[in-house]
Amino acid sequence: METSPRVLYLIDISSYFYRAFHALPPLTTTRGVPTNAAYGVTTMLLKVLRERQPRHLALVFDAKGPTFRHNLYKEYKAHRPPMPEALVTQLPYIKKIIDALNLPAVVQEGYEADDLICTLVRRARQEGFAVEIISGDKDLLPLVADGVDMWDPMKEVRYDPAAIREKYGLEPGELLEVRALAGDASDNIPGVPGIGEKTALKLIARYHSLENLLAHVNEIKEKALKARLEEHADKARLSRRLTELEAQVPLTVDLEALAPGPPDREALRHLFVELEFSKLVKELGFDSRPEGTCSLVQGAEDLEDGASARTRVEPVQVGHRIHPLIGHGSGGNGKDNETEFHQRTHGTTLMLVKIRAHARRPSSCHRAAARRRRRPRSRAGCARAARRSAGGRAPRPVPPAGTRRSSRRARSSPRLCRR
Repeated sequence: METSPRVLYLIDISSYFYRAFHALPPLTTTRGVPTNAAYGVTTMLLKVLRERQPRHLALVFDAKGPTFRHNLYKEYKAHRPPMPEALVTQLPYIKKIIDALNLPAVVQEGYEADDLICTLVRRARQEGFAVEIISGDKDLLPLVADGVDMWDPMKEVRYDPAAIREKYGLEPGELLEVRALAGDASDNIPGVPGIGEKTALKLIARYHSLENLLAHVNEIKEKALKARLEEHADKARLSRRLTELEAQVPLTVDLEALAPGPPDREALRHLFVELEFSKLVKELGFDSRPEGTCSLVQGAEDLEDGASARTRVEPVQVGHRIHPLIGHGSGGNGKDNETEFHQRTHGTTLMLVKIRAHARRPSSCHRAAARRRRRPRSRAGCARAARRSAGGRAPRPVPPAGTRRSSRRARSSPRLCRR
């Protein structure tokens, strides 16, 4: 990408809903709420914000309902199944996370996100912006040009004009003609039956556009290919109209206003805790609490996770007794015991942590195991322990003469009763 004081980052956010949902395993919370799409989209957005530090950024959404392409071709995307229910339940959480991150969004009724991105790219280049499209959708590759790159942060793949020429042997804009010939099964774009991407690449590499190919169809020596092009020329032209992105969407957005705002850290913390994104909570430092707040801690591990390396915890007596972190030694009466701890860092109060420790009475199995551990060893057990501590297998002691040593099988096998 060319050096520019202003770079506009355009995120094709709608496509990442499905990609994250299908790429990650079916993650759920302890309450059974699916979270894989929400987690994937969140980590992608945080990666973009961390690595790019954008001053101008927009999340571009698909609009609900039909678009102008459905008016051109009623079968456009008609075969697509409905959105999975597990993904539908995550959309409100994703939108709440986006709102908490305070990221600007762009959506326009009657148009897809690809059309909005195409329009924003055109306007940004006219106003002197460099553009980076953040998407993994190949339909956006024709927009790549000087000053317009494309980056997929989930696969760490970057496209510029040189990369596209190296991979496809074509200019970025010519990929539109390839899709018109080969069609697109995912969008139900028909193309020319019998022509795949490989054949389409060869034809466009020679003729550079669909109309030029159809104008010189008589030069095609392969009879079957020539017949298909002549028979399905109208389908090819319709496919090109469906594939071409709209660059004149009537957007009223001001590009200078597409700037990320300060995130709502408390809202993010609540969402990450609710969705059980424990890794993100720790990475972003959301496990710390503001001064004077209280938190319920259920164990010593929770308290250690919330405390920094420079923090020491001082118990403060609030009731009739002081208990350790998890309530050891508080008695076996089975009642709840509350202990409040005063946490300080270099003499400055950080938080008050209230621990509710439940002193449980050991079960019968645990009591039996404790008795077995306290039982004194037999002579054979002492000999085995001595051999283990010596680091080798010492010879077994020879039994005295005249004694009979029974086998383990004989000792363990049941005796038969005789009538």
